[in-house]
Amino acid sequence: PRFRDVIPFSAETIFERIERLTSGDENSADEMLIGESIPRIQERVAELSSLSLEAALRQLLEHTSGYNGDRLEAISGRFGWGGERPLTLEEAGKSIGVTRERLRQLEKAVLARMPTHDIFLPALDQALETLEVLSPIPCAAASQQLRMQGITSGTFPIDCILRIAQDFGRPEALAIRQTAQGPLLIARAGVEQLGKAADLARRI
Repeated sequence: PRFRDVIPFSAETIFERIERLTSGDENSADEMLIGESIPRIQERVAELSSLSLEAALRQLLEHTSGYNGDRLEAISGRFGWGGERPLTLEEAGKSIGVTRERLRQLEKAVLARMPTHDIFLPALDQALETLEVLSPIPCAAASQQLRMQGITSGTFPIDCILRIAQDFGRPEALAIRQTAQGPLLIARAGVEQLGKAADLARRI
């Protein structure tokens, strides 16, 4: 939906259209339209790549739902896309003066409009790559690092980022483990080693 105004309409995704055109299928009119759109697509990709995670998620929600103002904020808050913990249906509904049932209906409608194909979210991918490099690290410190690197605009809760990544079909390479010092972000590949280390520490 964020590319709708820069590329000729089609039921196919951008990736599907480019794949079809480069596979040798003849459609010179579509090929010409796509070719003319490439500079605008590149500009949009650069624009999306410069957004913080919160701004990128907000823009996606705005373009997908068609909502703005308080309604957009309520749904964003409900999803936990604004860098805060997700609101309950009651809290999100109260913020715009509707019942929890009405808010649930709005949420369901938005989810039904979400694209089913892979969604281009460079800030999310950058956050996940950075977190994987930083792990193991306490979740609070990881949040601070993402903010300091400009990937997020605030201290986005790490468990919320992992949930969003899961919702968008990103590989589950990270996990959170509770420790005596608080939640610790670790690479899933390191879960077994962490268990062995804890077992060894207990025995010692």
